[in-house]
Amino acid sequence: VVELMEALYPEKNGEATSVFECCQRDKNKWYRFRVNVLFDDMKNPTDKVIRITDITMLKKQHEELTYLAYYDKSTGLYNRNYFVHLLENYLKKADEQNDIVSVLVIDVDDFHKIKDGYGMVVGDEVIQQLGGFLNVFSGENVIVCHMDSDVYCMAIYAPSGENSVKEIHKKIQKRIKKPFVMSNGREVFLTVSVGVAEYPEAAASALELMNCAEIVMYKCKDLG
Repeated sequence: VVELMEALYPEKNGEATSVFECCQRDKNKWYRFRVNVLFDDMKNPTDKVIRITDITMLKKQHEELTYLAYYDKSTGLYNRNYFVHLLENYLKKADEQNDIVSVLVIDVDDFHKIKDGYGMVVGDEVIQQLGGFLNVFSGENVIVCHMDSDVYCMAIYAPSGENSVKEIHKKIQKRIKKPFVMSNGREVFLTVSVGVAEYPEAAASALELMNCAEIVMYKCKDLG
């Protein structure tokens, strides 16, 4: 309120214009206040025009664009671009602290059969539910992204204990032994192929590391 009042009276500071944005207490509405003050030759304020614009839609669009810059809309996980950025930070930290970083690429086997057999709506819900499960592993030393379609990527900084590749892989395999129950009550069973690559042994950059893990994943898929 104090900031708004100051913005409405720019002439107190000898200024002719001011712009201020604020929202209602319930944050359902956003407004922009644009103030223009006219002065006489003696620099005394004579007239003032205050324009109030409802910018709620503009703010919502900006928030959505900001969200999409970091997150995948369908799963709520990080998107690929931001994941690469975070992974690069992991690698820099690993260099400084002489640690390792493991990357897992997780792919749903025969996902096209799920979509062909049950439809796109069920296919999308499978992706959302699997993404929700993988997001459980997210934390200070684990990041997860939805790369594309039925592919996810996970990075683990200094993997050990509960955050070791072995433990996480074990939990993933345990989960997919159970069906994913859709909103319409249908049970969907699936399997996944997982490829793993480790920095700095397997690659020297984030993209190379992800590519190595993806290659390993496809080799596992070929082996059945």
